[in-house]
Amino acid sequence: MVRTGHRQASRFTLLELVMVMALVAGLLAIACPYLGSFLQARYPVEEVRRLLALAERASAEAASSSEIVEFWLDPETGAYGLSRSETDEPVVIERYELAEGLGLTIEPKEHGADSILRILCLPDGTLEAGALTAIHIESQKSGGRICTLLYDAEHSCFALADDS
Repeated sequence: MVRTGHRQASRFTLLELVMVMALVAGLLAIACPYLGSFLQARYPVEEVRRLLALAERASAEAASSSEIVEFWLDPETGAYGLSRSETDEPVVIERYELAEGLGLTIEPKEHGADSILRILCLPDGTLEAGALTAIHIESQKSGGRICTLLYDAEHSCFALADDS
């Protein structure tokens, strides 16, 4: 038996494809501004977590090398990192900068002759942070959201503040 009927393949017309593309573009145009503000609100949280991880790494580095490691923060430039004082000039181990639109403030504001806060991580795992109580990361883009890293002098460690 031979079939003579043609089977019609299902295909999309150009008009149907254009309509679907226009619908998807419209949905993206509505969703993108909300997604952008959601991502910008995450920047301070991620930056504070990076600072916490770097402080913990500094303590571990000091303990493993039996040398003092310096965890430093510069509120004026938004830079921070780790360095080791092998000679008169410190050697930078790691250096980072805050993401665009973020600011760094330190409490109390008085922390030395220059604007740089220096926290010494000693080989026994303790930190010497002087009068430091908190490090704040503020976002100018997401409604001024502030995330805080608190210094606990009694336990010689940092902790994330619950800013929700």
